[in-house]
Order: sequence, then C-alpha cells, then structure tokens
Amino acid sequence: MQLLELIAILMTGLLLGIEMAIGLIVEPTMSEANDETRSDAYYSLARTYRRVVPWWYAAVLLLYSVVALKLHRSAVNGYRQAEAAAILMLVAIACTVPGAGPTKNRSSLCRLARLPRLTAQVWPRFFQHFFRVVVLAAALFLFVAACFESA
Repeated sequence: MQLLELIAILMTGLLLGIEMAIGLIVEPTMSEANDETRSDAYYSLARTYRRVVPWWYAAVLLLYSVVALKLHRSAVNGYRQAEAAAILMLVAIACTVPGAGPTKNRSSLCRLARLPRLTAQVWPRFFQHFFRVVVLAAALFLFVAACFESA
C-alpha cells in the first residue's frame, strides 16, 4: 500500500513539475521566438507531449482511485482526502483535454499558418495553464495529507 502511495506522489510531483516548467519557462520563451522557430518548436514538443502526458494523467488518477478505495474499504482515516484528490485529478484532466493546453494537441496538428497571435490568445492560455497547475498542486497536497493521516 505504501509503495502505491509513494509511486502516486512521485508521479504527481513530476507531472506538476513538467506543467510548471511549460507554463513558466517554455511558454514565455516560445512567445519571444519568431514565427517559424515557434512553429517548429511547438510541433516537436506537442508530438512528444501528446504521446506521454495523457497516459500519465490517467495513471495518476488510477493510482489515486486505488489508494482511495483501499483506504475506504479498510475504514482508515484519510480516505476522504484521497477521494478529493482523485476528484481534483479528474478536474485537471477535464481542464487539459478540451483546451488542449499550451503546447499540446492543438499545436501539433497545425503549422505556422494557424498558430495563435500573441496578444489575443496568450493570456487566456496562461490562466488556463495556471489553473491546471493549481489544481494539480491541490490534488498532490490532499493526497499527501491522506497518506500521512492513514499511516
């Protein structure tokens, strides 16, 4: 049980780090590049990101759900926090899939002609990304609290 909790915490921490790096480093750097460079960089980043991250989100959600179910069945304290963390992971997934994130699916399907202009669409994407990072951080915090309370 503690191994599952540890794996879930590590996977969420890494996922949170990747999302923060994209929001704080990659996006601002890309917004300053010229159109051709930005197009090529978005395309190659999005191809890799689209293959890995959806499975990563799903694996974390599955681990959170398994731990919450085990805690609930054993009537141990902390199962409510684990359930809340799983629900927050669902919210993070819901924020990721429709918006397709800053460097995700939308950019990998298009090239230079359809890249968004900086002034109109960068701020809404930034706040969407910021919201997703906050939800991931809250899910991680709740899950760690559930693990400590159940120990």
